[in-house]
Amino acid sequence: MRKRKLDQILDEQPWDVEIGYLINQRGFDLDKARTLTVLRWMYWGDLRPLAATIYEAGDNDLPTITLEKALLNYLARMIVEGRVTVQPPSPGKPEQVGKFARDYTAWFLHEELTKEMSSGEAVRRVARALGISEQTVRQAITYWRKNAK
Repeated sequence: MRKRKLDQILDEQPWDVEIGYLINQRGFDLDKARTLTVLRWMYWGDLRPLAATIYEAGDNDLPTITLEKALLNYLARMIVEGRVTVQPPSPGKPEQVGKFARDYTAWFLHEELTKEMSSGEAVRRVARALGISEQTVRQAITYWRKNAK
């Protein structure tokens, strides 16, 4: 049985956290960050960010895309219902692309909390807030300290 997909990181969709990272930390504009994120998630077999982007585009009131809105909304509904799927590029264990957002959030929260408390207490609070183990938080911190910026 496959592991469940990461659904939310502190009430945010994991792809929205990734888009925010690309905008705020890497300097991408919104459209490029969204496109890159949606394409990455699609590549790894998850169409939920595409569905979210399609729904956002459907909120646009321009009358020239009325037909396209209906088509895109239907495609988004099919994706959400699981009737349109993609396969990851390689067999075996699929990449859990939502781990990026979870680990980045863990690192960021830890960095903020350590301004007010010890690292050990910050790790415990982050683990509790995200519903993950303290070891996972520590691994995320180690990764981001080596690779941030």
